[in-house]
Amino acid sequence: MFNNKSNWAHNKKEKDAIVYVHNGEVVRITAEMFMKDGHTEEDFWRFKAESDAMFHAEDRLDVTESRYSEPLDETDQSGNCVAKSPEELFVERIDRQAHQAYIETLKPLAKKALDKLTDVQRRRYLMYHVDGLSMRQIAEREGVIHSKIQNSLESAQKKIQKILAEG
Repeated sequence: MFNNKSNWAHNKKEKDAIVYVHNGEVVRITAEMFMKDGHTEEDFWRFKAESDAMFHAEDRLDVTESRYSEPLDETDQSGNCVAKSPEELFVERIDRQAHQAYIETLKPLAKKALDKLTDVQRRRYLMYHVDGLSMRQIAEREGVIHSKIQNSLESAQKKIQKILAEG
């Protein structure tokens, strides 16, 4: 993931200056400024190339670290951060894979169930369960009374449960 606020991003954007962020402030050093200290323009370009390489390596390290590190978002009873053990991380990964496999097996069944609904039932069911609209919001949108939406959703739910039970 590229960080457009990193030193490397700033330095890469400016072809004729060495740019970095220090204490939240962007610092820009040009060849003219560099030569005022008795350095040559050749020294500046060599330093610019070295800073580009250094900032790029730093940015790559940050990306790699973020990709392979786990957040310390759990705490013990005293409020200290606790890292998960490799075993816990492994079990969580297996659980995620098993959950994903389960979801994949349900997709054809869910499609079959939705296909058995009328167009009106399917539309209302998706607005309610996927879009998160309330029954009243759906009723207002469709210009019908609340009880019609409720009956439609109940009927759709019964059809879906029957299909899921049949497998």
